[in-house]
Amino acid sequence: SARRNWLSSGINAEYGDIDAYYYGYLDDDDGLLMELEKEVERKARALAVEEWRLKKETGEIDKELEEQEKQEREEEEERERERIRERMEDEEEPDTEKPPAARSAPLAIPSQQDVELELLRKKKMELLLKYASDDLQKSSENAKTLLGRGLNF
Repeated sequence: SARRNWLSSGINAEYGDIDAYYYGYLDDDDGLLMELEKEVERKARALAVEEWRLKKETGEIDKELEEQEKQEREEEEERERERIRERMEDEEEPDTEKPPAARSAPLAIPSQQDVELELLRKKKMELLLKYASDDLQKSSENAKTLLGRGLNF
């Protein structure tokens, strides 16, 4: 009842019964789930041990371990070659990066007015390309260039 009152107030009113019970977080409160999980886990362990014994008797475990160790050695050798290759590239290239202060400088964020002007410019360009003839476009570009405004529409 108190739980229902809490759910029906505020933000939870729109989500109804979505809470810990809904997601199943409290499913094992009665202890029944824990007993079922123990039984399944016991069976899975017994099966895994039996499989391991069979593999050990036939020698498959040793082969698998050797293959795994070989693969791990090859991966480590490849990582080492990559590290050496990166170090050599770093030594060959002169340091042309910007200083740390320049790299972490904040980016200029356009204002709402800048965004609106850019959208308007793009829309004008799109309409000009769609409806204007080539001669009119060239004439417009020439006029803009003569006025010193470049291709800004």
